[in-house]
Amino acid sequence: PGSRGWVATRGRGVAVGRFAHSGGGGQTCPTPEPGPDPTVALLWSSVLGIPADKAEELVLRAPGLATLPEATVVRRLENLGEALSSFARGGDRALPPRPASLVRRCPWLLQLRPEGIHDRFEALQRLLPSTDIVHLVTRQPSLLALNSSTNLEVSLDALVLLLFGPAEDGSSSAQRGSTARRETERLVSRFPSLLAGDPSLVEGKVSAVADLLNVSTSSAARLLLTRAPGVLTLSVEHNILPTAKAIQELLPAVDIQKLLQRAPSLLGYSPATLRLKLDALKAALPGADVSKLVASSPALLTFNIKANVLPKLRSL
Repeated sequence: PGSRGWVATRGRGVAVGRFAHSGGGGQTCPTPEPGPDPTVALLWSSVLGIPADKAEELVLRAPGLATLPEATVVRRLENLGEALSSFARGGDRALPPRPASLVRRCPWLLQLRPEGIHDRFEALQRLLPSTDIVHLVTRQPSLLALNSSTNLEVSLDALVLLLFGPAEDGSSSAQRGSTARRETERLVSRFPSLLAGDPSLVEGKVSAVADLLNVSTSSAARLLLTRAPGVLTLSVEHNILPTAKAIQELLPAVDIQKLLQRAPSLLGYSPATLRLKLDALKAALPGADVSKLVASSPALLTFNIKANVLPKLRSL
């Protein structure tokens, strides 16, 4: 065995695990990576109530957790369940989400000690006092992985600053700051991934939309916040820019900047979905100038054409 996990071979037809080669002496081939210990995978399968193959994937995602004794895994699942029950609101208190379902999505949670789990729930509740924290964590368990309340505070402040700009001096600044904070909290409660991610990524999305619409960053932020907050959760490279390009190709005669300023939520659709919507409109309105129709009423593309638009056309 070599120092970097490679195996030197001599002769021909030497095979190591799944890898083999038939070259001359001195050539090398990579040593296969060992799979998870079947015993560990079976333990996780039993404790989390998932198939063995899914348990193996989980162990590969979080190999450090494979060393935890069964008693520790069970105890920490119980601690997570107690925290979920403790912070559940109203009628939800009797039916908190199963802790195993959160661990399957974020296995790192089992590295938290009991006091660590409770502290992170408390930090989230202090930061977002009007939010159902259990519901928030159920949708985005990785929020519990942020290692301090300071990180959460910094992320939230960065979102407030990006979306609302700095508060101005004066008697109304405190009220404005409070309003901005509440609005940002409402946004995070709907899209918790915004708080779990890097604020600079959100800034990049706002900048990309500002460039597409040829408006200022503050205008783009305000437009997205009020009209299409879901766009802030999308990837610029894989979602926003490809969709903008598709709109330009599908509707070449339409001013894309004006179109998206009036209906920014269109950036949340995939190119394939937009193409299907346009095809459905063309089929429903043979001979009509669909491009002109969409330019005058871009919200048409936000409706379900078959379920909403076609029945209204028939009634007319």
